[in-house]
Amino acid sequence: MKGEGKRGVLNGAVAMATATLLVKIIGVLYKVPLTYILGDEGMGYFNTAYSVYAFFYVISSAGIPKAITMLVARAENTENETECICRGLLKTFGIIGAVLTVIFFALARPISLLIGSSRSFAAMLGIAPSIFLVSLSGVLRGYINGRSRLAPIAISQLIEAVCKLVFGLALALIGMELLLPLPAICALAILGITLGSFFSLLYLYLSCYGIRRKVNERSITRNSLHRMLKAVILQAVPLTLSAAIGALSGILDLGIVINGLRAAGYSETLANSVYGNYSTLAVPMIGLVSAILMPISMAVLPKLSTLSPESAEFGETLRNGWLITISISAPISIMFSLYSFEILDILFPSSQSAGGAPSLAVLSLAAVFLPLLTLINTALEAAGRIGYALFSLSCGILVKIVVSLLLVPHPGFGILGAALGNVASYAFSLCLSIGFLGKGSRALSLWKSTAILATAVICCVPAYVFIYSVNLIHSSTLSFILSAAASMAVYTIVIIPAFFSKELSAMKQHYAQKNHNLKVINS
Repeated sequence: MKGEGKRGVLNGAVAMATATLLVKIIGVLYKVPLTYILGDEGMGYFNTAYSVYAFFYVISSAGIPKAITMLVARAENTENETECICRGLLKTFGIIGAVLTVIFFALARPISLLIGSSRSFAAMLGIAPSIFLVSLSGVLRGYINGRSRLAPIAISQLIEAVCKLVFGLALALIGMELLLPLPAICALAILGITLGSFFSLLYLYLSCYGIRRKVNERSITRNSLHRMLKAVILQAVPLTLSAAIGALSGILDLGIVINGLRAAGYSETLANSVYGNYSTLAVPMIGLVSAILMPISMAVLPKLSTLSPESAEFGETLRNGWLITISISAPISIMFSLYSFEILDILFPSSQSAGGAPSLAVLSLAAVFLPLLTLINTALEAAGRIGYALFSLSCGILVKIVVSLLLVPHPGFGILGAALGNVASYAFSLCLSIGFLGKGSRALSLWKSTAILATAVICCVPAYVFIYSVNLIHSSTLSFILSAAASMAVYTIVIIPAFFSKELSAMKQHYAQKNHNLKVINS
């Protein structure tokens, strides 16, 4: 039974990771041509508006999916009760989302002036309606995840990404044809995200069949329903605060970076261009790794929510997630450090890649720290220690603010100061969260993690030195592809038998038993 639980977690994580990878590929197909259309300055306005939107997004929806997932997974209520809760939350958070949308519209102008990017105002207006839409989507995704139906969530994400790509680029090109000002073109481009949110919500609602309208709401007393709704909301509040801290950090980071660069002598246009390059080229690469590995946290959350934090099964589930996360993120981090320019140059113009490469090289460590931090904080949330996750994130943000304030205005650092601040923030928060995990941290196999990181370095660096730096082939892109492929092949051959031999043995036994059972049935 335990082995089946592990395989269920792994299968769910793999399915969601595959969908997330497709979403990110579509995102690249969206961002790369958009960068050519808008340039660094336009992407600065685009990303500024998105960073502000992210704060309102988490306030309206971030905590609810996890809260509903944990409620449904614990199976303390009947299916009828949880469906009634979901319908009640749809109404509640529809109102909250509408109010927050109005607030965003009202504050867009003052916020754009405060952070030193007045021309991003139009883009903020274009994305504001998404807040209402994602507040409803968050409720539905939480309910579906609690039922362990990951396919509708994955499909909804794909729909959102495809609509964003099609509508966003089409509207941006129409804006260019009409010779609209750059801020207006940015607003049209970001409107694609709003349209994607709408069609994603529509699919989620249809996949739930209106949250089964045949549900018998009369079978549940009003007091019972209010009590359960209150429990969900109380659990969602700290989860929302935890996510809101990260989004608020993005806004603070935005203001510190742009104003810090202007204090260093940059004009508003140049400061936005530098920030646009950093936030379009370097930061999304780290976000890509985190998003690909996010399904591991999503997959373990329902299971961890049903276990005692002191139990061996809780530690084993967390250990499996930890080792899978670090095994995937470690070599990617090394690649980002060694091949920062080459990776960006494949996707973006060389002039922009040259500007973003140093930031990506500095941020490369965050490709390990951020996914691990997400996993550990998910474990803390499942264990009922949400306040600890909140505290560690808050301390990390303070570290980032201090580092960024000191380094960004310094001519010797500039935008690299923001990258160093992010790395320091994730590392500090991760250490705190591991400490707060208590006995559960003993299952993390820190020595294995160190060995995996060392293996990634040993496998990647020689290929870089002997194939790429010697440049045996005149094409730098081909040299990069060959060296990266050689590194990954060696790493995979070494890492699987060295660190996952037990898992491989368990899988072989499982499939051998399965085949044996089939033969018995057929005979």
